[in-house]
Amino acid sequence: MKNTNRKKLLGLSVAAALLLGTTTYAGKIITNAAYDNNVTSSASAIVALHTQFGFTGWNMDNVVVKIVDALTINFYAFPQTATEIGSSLFNTATGIYTAMTDGMSFESRVMDRNGSGEIRALLHGKNWPVGEPSGIKVINNDLAVHEGDPQNCIINSSYLEGYYLNNVGNEQPTVCSSAFQTHKRFKVNMMPTTVDVVDHVTGYGKPIELVFNLDPTDTSTAMTRYQVLQKINNYTGRVLDGYKLEVLDENGTKNPNLTVSLDKWDEGAGYDDMANFSHGLWGEIELPHFPSSGFFDNKKAYYPVFNTDNQTVEWHGDIQGGNYMAVLRSNWITWENSTRGIYWNDDNNTATDAVLKAFWGRPPARDDLPEAWYKGQKDNWVAVTATELGASGWDVNGTGSLYYTDTIEDVLNLGITYTVNIGENSKIGSKFIIRITPHVDGNYTDSPLPPVAVASDGGSGGGFDALDKTSLIAMILGFLGIGAFIARRRLAQQKN
Repeated sequence: MKNTNRKKLLGLSVAAALLLGTTTYAGKIITNAAYDNNVTSSASAIVALHTQFGFTGWNMDNVVVKIVDALTINFYAFPQTATEIGSSLFNTATGIYTAMTDGMSFESRVMDRNGSGEIRALLHGKNWPVGEPSGIKVINNDLAVHEGDPQNCIINSSYLEGYYLNNVGNEQPTVCSSAFQTHKRFKVNMMPTTVDVVDHVTGYGKPIELVFNLDPTDTSTAMTRYQVLQKINNYTGRVLDGYKLEVLDENGTKNPNLTVSLDKWDEGAGYDDMANFSHGLWGEIELPHFPSSGFFDNKKAYYPVFNTDNQTVEWHGDIQGGNYMAVLRSNWITWENSTRGIYWNDDNNTATDAVLKAFWGRPPARDDLPEAWYKGQKDNWVAVTATELGASGWDVNGTGSLYYTDTIEDVLNLGITYTVNIGENSKIGSKFIIRITPHVDGNYTDSPLPPVAVASDGGSGGGFDALDKTSLIAMILGFLGIGAFIARRRLAQQKN
């Protein structure tokens, strides 16, 4: 993304944040990144070298953080883990990590809380230098937010464009008030372990639990709001039709002093804005952020989530709004069945988003047509021609070509937005839990769990899924050549 945050940052005082237990931070999550209310002038953030900013709030008891080789992150294998860089470590007690360089990333493995060692989710942020481990930061007292917005947030551990971690001495992290498209959402990839056992009555699988540390000595009764910006992504191997999100106290029970709400922060927002699929695929023109409508539809695709009680947000059923289910012939699709796209690197810059030109499948309501490459709704779903696929057109095989093929990962990603309201800490405990549970769609035949192996395209660093549905798809993908440029593109996408 090319947007740079133009808002002034208030002074961030690590020293002040470490004075935990005082009434200054009463009712709030512990963090080493709190705003100093006495500072009104613009100032650079205080960032400790090789120490995660906004640390101590996310409880690491059920989290293992690994620094990994970014090019080996394989979203299509199980277990979905990348190659660890053996000499690199992250200290979950202090937030200190080994120095990172370009090409390094991280993954936070969220385990179940019963001690079995089962990985329920992989939490990803942005590759270094755009982001740092562990992938979640907590910000307190951001007075620069829009009026009425929560002044506290739980967001991605990313940095602002132009002020990344390789700009030593001038780094600036994203905060609650950072501008649109500054990578504030952290991404939770739900693993097959969450649906290997499903309640046949409720349809829910097993939960992912993110635990956060409170100040247990606080006696204030004031309620503090935290805006949470995240994604939950379907890598379960099963078709889903929704989810449940709960906030629970340290005993795993519902507590009247701890609630979750679907506040409307932005003008015109509503419950259909709280669980959306990619606006670039399903969405109307919204200036200045979205100058063109979505590739698949000019209507948003979403789950219309509601509070079923003060501690629970949930929905299960069909995706509403845009033509998601008509295009993909599925409810919330899993990675195994996700479609591929042809992309155009329009500015010859792998650090920015490429343009989706076509997808593999069928147009909506046209099951009479063969699976092939088709353009989107703005081009009336016309089939891609042989000329366009040839060397004189979208030459994805050519040396230095600006065209390439890749999975359209955004069909898996559901962006969710909500508020956690924290009341009297002494009645909640020293921590609280955000619990996310996927709901399996019973209308679809269960997909088999994915194999570890991924078919190679000839050792050039890319590959196509071993689970491609027909040999025809494999043949075409082989012809189109998913090579080392794809690996570079994946790295660039994670950076940005």
